[in-house]
Amino acid sequence: MVMCFLLLQRISELQETISQLRQDILESDSLRKQEVVQLGLLKEEEKQKMTRDHEIEINRLLSEKEQQRLRLQKEHSATIEETMQNTNHRLKEIENEYKNRLEESSQHVQELQLTVEKLKEKAESTKSNMEMQLKETVSQLEMEKNVLRRQQSETNKSLKQQADQFKDQCRKLDSKLRRQELDQQEQLTQIKMEYEGKMRGLLPASVRQQLEGTISSLKSQVHSLQQHTRLLQEEVDIRKGFH
Repeated sequence: MVMCFLLLQRISELQETISQLRQDILESDSLRKQEVVQLGLLKEEEKQKMTRDHEIEINRLLSEKEQQRLRLQKEHSATIEETMQNTNHRLKEIENEYKNRLEESSQHVQELQLTVEKLKEKAESTKSNMEMQLKETVSQLEMEKNVLRRQQSETNKSLKQQADQFKDQCRKLDSKLRRQELDQQEQLTQIKMEYEGKMRGLLPASVRQQLEGTISSLKSQVHSLQQHTRLLQEEVDIRKGFH
């Protein structure tokens, strides 16, 4: 019974370990998916923001350029030309700045993609390791269950053999005690008959006392044997109930 309890306790512990490993795998997959989605959203938002900023800046400068052109056109053509050149120069600077920012953004996107790939590889490796650990745990559980089954079977067989041997010994002892009890009873009866016969012949007091002592001793032996037989029978009954 103790071995069965230990087996059940061990199985329960391993089942809890298997359940925890499965939960860790699910959490790892969920975390990886969330990180990939978040990185994708960040990349898209950054591109859209840069495009909007660029369009706003271009529109603003174009608007300023047009306003300056109209205003300066009324004042002086030379001033207009100079202003136009300055504006074009500024537009080129903005364009170059935008290109630089776009290159930096592309580089950042590439770094994010590399990070995503590394996270994917790490998640796959973690998942593979957890699955392998799960398989090893299940395999170990099966092996331990088989070993415990064999041990339990051998133990039950040994206990049955011991119980059978004990039953056989008890039967033999019970038979022997019964024979001894019958022999003692016959001796007691015979001595009683002899005593009664001799008493009729008026035996001396010393002889009567000796016979009475012998009878009392035999009665005590018979009572002791009966008590011992009852105790052995109770022990046999207890062992039968336990088996």
